[in-house]
Amino acid sequence: FSECVALLFNKKKLLVQVYLLNLFQRLCQLMITVFSFVAIRGNFSKLADLFATQIYVVLGSNSVPIPGSMGVADYLMLNGYMELMSIEQAYHLEIISRGISFYTCTILSMLTAGIGYLIIKRRHR
Repeated sequence: FSECVALLFNKKKLLVQVYLLNLFQRLCQLMITVFSFVAIRGNFSKLADLFATQIYVVLGSNSVPIPGSMGVADYLMLNGYMELMSIEQAYHLEIISRGISFYTCTILSMLTAGIGYLIIKRRHR
Protein backbone atom coordinates (compact mmCIF):
# COMPACT_ATOMS: atom_id res chain seq x y z
CA PHE A 1 0.00 0.00 0.00
CA SER A 2 2.77 2.42 0.90
CA GLU A 3 4.49 1.73 -2.45
CA CYS A 4 1.27 2.62 -4.31
CA VAL A 5 0.87 5.83 -2.32
CA ALA A 6 4.51 6.77 -2.97
CA LEU A 7 4.05 6.06 -6.68
CA LEU A 8 0.91 8.17 -7.01
CA PHE A 9 1.82 10.95 -4.58
CA ASN A 10 3.84 12.90 -7.12
CA LYS A 11 1.55 12.04 -10.02
CA LYS A 12 -1.61 13.95 -9.22
CA LYS A 13 -2.70 14.01 -12.88
CA LEU A 14 -2.61 10.20 -12.98
CA LEU A 15 -4.51 10.04 -9.69
CA VAL A 16 -7.25 12.32 -11.06
CA GLN A 17 -7.46 10.25 -14.26
CA VAL A 18 -7.82 7.01 -12.29
CA TYR A 19 -10.46 8.60 -10.07
CA LEU A 20 -12.45 9.85 -13.06
CA LEU A 21 -12.24 6.47 -14.81
CA ASN A 22 -13.47 4.74 -11.64
CA LEU A 23 -16.30 7.24 -11.30
CA PHE A 24 -17.27 6.77 -14.96
CA GLN A 25 -17.22 2.97 -14.57
CA ARG A 26 -19.52 3.13 -11.54
CA LEU A 27 -21.86 5.55 -13.29
CA CYS A 28 -22.05 3.20 -16.28
CA GLN A 29 -22.88 0.29 -14.00
CA LEU A 30 -25.64 2.33 -12.35
CA MET A 31 -27.05 3.30 -15.73
CA ILE A 32 -27.34 -0.35 -16.80
CA THR A 33 -30.26 -0.74 -14.41
CA VAL A 34 -31.90 2.45 -15.67
CA PHE A 35 -31.59 1.35 -19.30
CA SER A 36 -32.79 -2.16 -18.44
CA PHE A 37 -35.82 -0.63 -16.72
CA VAL A 38 -36.60 1.34 -19.89
CA ALA A 39 -36.13 -1.85 -21.96
CA ILE A 40 -38.74 -3.74 -19.91
CA ARG A 41 -41.13 -0.84 -20.50
CA GLY A 42 -40.81 0.76 -17.08
CA ASN A 43 -42.52 3.99 -16.18
CA PHE A 44 -40.33 6.95 -17.25
CA SER A 45 -41.54 9.04 -14.32
CA LYS A 46 -39.75 6.63 -11.95
CA LEU A 47 -36.30 6.86 -13.56
CA ALA A 48 -34.93 9.36 -11.02
CA ASP A 49 -36.22 7.22 -8.12
CA LEU A 50 -34.71 4.12 -9.70
CA PHE A 51 -31.34 5.84 -10.12
CA ALA A 52 -31.45 6.96 -6.48
CA THR A 53 -32.32 3.40 -5.43
CA GLN A 54 -29.28 2.12 -7.33
CA ILE A 55 -27.04 4.63 -5.56
CA TYR A 56 -28.39 3.46 -2.18
CA VAL A 57 -27.79 -0.17 -3.19
CA VAL A 58 -24.15 0.57 -4.04
CA LEU A 59 -23.62 2.56 -0.85
CA GLY A 60 -25.39 -0.05 1.27
CA SER A 61 -23.56 -3.04 -0.14
CA ASN A 62 -20.21 -1.26 0.14
CA SER A 63 -20.92 -0.29 3.75
CA VAL A 64 -21.71 -3.77 5.05
CA PRO A 65 -18.55 -5.30 6.52
CA ILE A 66 -18.96 -8.77 5.01
CA PRO A 67 -16.97 -10.29 2.17
CA GLY A 68 -18.61 -9.80 -1.19
CA SER A 69 -21.92 -8.46 0.14
CA MET A 70 -23.71 -9.77 -2.97
CA GLY A 71 -26.67 -10.96 -0.94
CA VAL A 72 -26.97 -7.53 0.64
CA ALA A 73 -26.99 -5.87 -2.79
CA ASP A 74 -29.66 -8.29 -4.04
CA TYR A 75 -31.80 -7.69 -0.96
CA LEU A 76 -31.50 -3.92 -1.26
CA MET A 77 -32.22 -4.00 -4.98
CA LEU A 78 -35.35 -6.10 -4.64
CA ASN A 79 -36.71 -4.07 -1.73
CA GLY A 80 -36.04 -0.80 -3.53
CA TYR A 81 -37.43 -1.98 -6.84
CA MET A 82 -40.61 -3.33 -5.24
CA GLU A 83 -41.39 0.21 -4.10
CA LEU A 84 -41.32 1.36 -7.73
CA MET A 85 -42.87 -1.53 -9.66
CA SER A 86 -44.60 -4.88 -9.38
CA ILE A 87 -42.83 -7.79 -7.70
CA GLU A 88 -42.52 -9.58 -11.03
CA GLN A 89 -40.92 -6.56 -12.72
CA ALA A 90 -38.61 -6.11 -9.72
CA TYR A 91 -37.32 -9.68 -10.03
CA HIS A 92 -36.85 -9.33 -13.79
CA LEU A 93 -34.99 -6.04 -13.43
CA GLU A 94 -32.76 -7.37 -10.66
CA ILE A 95 -31.77 -10.46 -12.65
CA ILE A 96 -31.18 -8.53 -15.89
CA SER A 97 -29.22 -5.66 -14.34
CA ARG A 98 -27.16 -8.00 -12.13
CA GLY A 99 -26.36 -10.20 -15.12
CA ILE A 100 -25.20 -7.32 -17.25
CA SER A 101 -23.51 -5.05 -14.70
CA PHE A 102 -21.81 -7.61 -12.49
CA TYR A 103 -21.17 -10.70 -14.55
CA THR A 104 -20.25 -8.88 -17.77
CA CYS A 105 -17.84 -6.69 -15.81
CA THR A 106 -16.34 -9.78 -14.16
CA ILE A 107 -15.92 -11.59 -17.47
CA LEU A 108 -14.34 -8.55 -19.14
CA SER A 109 -11.98 -8.11 -16.17
CA MET A 110 -10.93 -11.77 -16.38
CA LEU A 111 -10.31 -11.48 -20.13
CA THR A 112 -8.31 -8.26 -19.67
CA ALA A 113 -6.20 -9.81 -16.89
CA GLY A 114 -5.66 -12.97 -18.95
CA ILE A 115 -4.60 -11.05 -22.06
CA GLY A 116 -2.31 -8.85 -19.96
CA TYR A 117 -0.75 -11.95 -18.40
CA LEU A 118 -0.12 -13.49 -21.82
CA ILE A 119 1.42 -10.27 -23.18
CA ILE A 120 3.73 -9.92 -20.17
CA LYS A 121 4.68 -13.61 -20.38
CA ARG A 122 5.61 -13.26 -24.08
CA ARG A 123 7.78 -10.21 -23.42
CA HIS A 124 9.80 -12.06 -20.80
CA ARG A 125 10.69 -14.97 -23.10
